[in-house]
Amino acid sequence: MLHLLPVPWGERLSRRAMRRPHVALRMVRSTTPGSLEALGRKKALYAFHRAARRVPAYRDYLSARGVVAGHVRTYQQFVQQVPETDKHHYVQPATLPQLCLDGSVAQADMLVRSSGFSGHPVIWARSHEEETFARRMSTLGSELLFSILEVPTLIINCFALGSWVSGVDVLKIADERCTIISPGINQEEILELVATLGPHYPQLVLVGSPPFVKDVVDALPIGGHPDLHVVVGGEPITEEWRDHVSARTGGKVYSFFGASDIGVMGINENEQTLAIRRACRKDMALREAVFQARDTLPMLFQYDPARYHITKGPDGLLFTTLGLDVMLPLIKYCLDDLGHVIPYSDMRELLSRRGLQVSRGIPFPFLVMAGRKSGTVSFYGSLIYPDNVSSAIEARVALARVVTGRFKLYVTHDAHQNEVLAVDIQLKPKVATSKALDGQFSKAIEQGLRDGNPDFAVDYECLKQRRAPFLRVRVFTAGRYPYKEGIKARHTI
Repeated sequence: MLHLLPVPWGERLSRRAMRRPHVALRMVRSTTPGSLEALGRKKALYAFHRAARRVPAYRDYLSARGVVAGHVRTYQQFVQQVPETDKHHYVQPATLPQLCLDGSVAQADMLVRSSGFSGHPVIWARSHEEETFARRMSTLGSELLFSILEVPTLIINCFALGSWVSGVDVLKIADERCTIISPGINQEEILELVATLGPHYPQLVLVGSPPFVKDVVDALPIGGHPDLHVVVGGEPITEEWRDHVSARTGGKVYSFFGASDIGVMGINENEQTLAIRRACRKDMALREAVFQARDTLPMLFQYDPARYHITKGPDGLLFTTLGLDVMLPLIKYCLDDLGHVIPYSDMRELLSRRGLQVSRGIPFPFLVMAGRKSGTVSFYGSLIYPDNVSSAIEARVALARVVTGRFKLYVTHDAHQNEVLAVDIQLKPKVATSKALDGQFSKAIEQGLRDGNPDFAVDYECLKQRRAPFLRVRVFTAGRYPYKEGIKARHTI
């Protein structure tokens, strides 16, 4: 029904429903996938015209490219005629007020800073209404994953705090229905909190970046809490990583996708996406059908099409923020992420053809995230993915226990200018380096590449005939790891 109403009316109705999570869930489950996606298309066109009228930077951006907003009357024209935006060409040249509705930042309820991969932090503004809606969305998502409306829950925020977006946004989960505490990236304090506060809550959820959360989980006693779950974001995880963490905690492990530009609420894994991804782990034909790839296992999420409109552009996925509460709207914004969208009905049909039965879940479209455009390295004509390396390490418990999760993957050359695939790995504090350990990692990664990357497996027949090594693995103690990184780990140079 919402897709038949004027956009402002539908928005008000949605907001009213979101005040009562069970009502909102019933409304979403009773809506057809097609009508949800039609609503997203309608809101995308509305968001474009609203930004063209009320956002000074966007108005100037369109004018400089000869685009007249009044000539864009249909969704098809929106797709074909509206230019892409990105951080470099749209956000960075403008001031913060110019990017906001009506050219004012004074009404912002919160300012957050991106950590990003670009090396240039950006300030983003959020309205009070936007923050309120995000809190209600997070409550809805947490209820779907962990039943927080019925089970008293303590959420431990393990993201870095301060003005960085991830730590700030996780605080939105705090509602009258659950408790949150934010020790940040302080492992000792987190372990103490689990020990002292854990017994008072039937359910605990650790939320943070994958490498740091893994360190925490590895330091916890197995079975230390009867109902301990993990939610991570900021970078992809492999199914081997999930298996490792789940085996340690005994609980569920989910990932979410977010960016400072668009927020971190509303794009996440669930039991449905997890079942599909695990099936693709073994079924190569299904993997190719879902992910359009055989060499890697991308992340799979579902997203709310009434909150984000996502399409595939020539340079990556394009995001349009749809909420009328959004103070800094983004239209066809490229995050430099590769992937594609699969409508809900198309996914069900695809699975049905393969004879795979998966619980119906929420009728939202699926988002395949294949990583950043620059997130692979080319070696001997094969694309090598960071998750080829991380899967190889995490599949071996003895190796997974001694690493932080940070590594660098790149191509260098030997004295004869032959390509060498190089991997530099950071060990946990107090773990010593040794040639034997180098050899164990090298053997694991080589085998993992042969098993997990078909293109490399073909090239391997040529590579193994080389007299000089084609793979160089170096391990570093925590203090001697040569790459200075912030909160996010970037696995390629």
